[in-house]
Amino acid sequence: MATGQLRFSIAIVIYSSLFTTSCSSKGMNTGSTKPTEGATGGTIGGKGGSGGYPGSGGSPTVTGGAMSTSDAAPQGCIEGGHTYAVGETFKRDCNTCTCAATGVTCTAMACGNLADATPDCALSANLTFGTDGGNALYWDVNRLTASTFTITRTYSLQAERDGATTATCSPSLPACGAAGAVSVATINADLADPIVQGLWSLPQNPVPLFGTDPRPIDGTVYSIALDNGPRVLVGGQCESPTMNSCRYIPEGLVRLTQDLQKLATAMVADPVCKDL
Repeated sequence: MATGQLRFSIAIVIYSSLFTTSCSSKGMNTGSTKPTEGATGGTIGGKGGSGGYPGSGGSPTVTGGAMSTSDAAPQGCIEGGHTYAVGETFKRDCNTCTCAATGVTCTAMACGNLADATPDCALSANLTFGTDGGNALYWDVNRLTASTFTITRTYSLQAERDGATTATCSPSLPACGAAGAVSVATINADLADPIVQGLWSLPQNPVPLFGTDPRPIDGTVYSIALDNGPRVLVGGQCESPTMNSCRYIPEGLVRLTQDLQKLATAMVADPVCKDL
């Protein structure tokens, strides 16, 4: 080979070697591709994979295919280390408190030594109460005043009663404030509850019903009425305070209903009413 040709071949080899080295150092190898965005993260806000571009830090964040949302509104109230659900009631001293979405609201009665307090025997309103509905042999309507209790029993045709279809009796009330008994003082305290007082101003068409109504399946509700007309019906408690289809029974109305039922049970058991 001629000396000139040999020199030309050597120059070509050296040039090719230098070009290859330069391309490798700059990431220009043959077959290389642009890194995939978010190669490891794979989702919005994910961590960029090795050799890839970091994922954007956008919001919302996707995790496991579901979109996370901002923190929900508080679902309850904390009182004395105990958590109460919205609509739930509890006692604070002698007052009744209710957990609402906006916080805790309480009645504002002065709390002294209740055991030493003088019972209030001046009944604030005469009441008529008893069960409503149901396929029963008879129904009792009870009327309470400050000094009297009268039971009027009406018999259904199923009772096959020989004689009048109604009967009455008037047992003596327990002494006002008597220990261990439901008396006028007990009912008067129940009626003083601010929530109970507000019930009598509710529209009466239809009569307001609290709780569930089992009458369509032969159940009963409890009817409580004032002498001047306003009335409420009390059924079974709602499954949840937030049910739109069920009006939750407030604690004050629960207490009034239970005390009236206890009083009626004690009165009908009096010997004066044995012939009912």
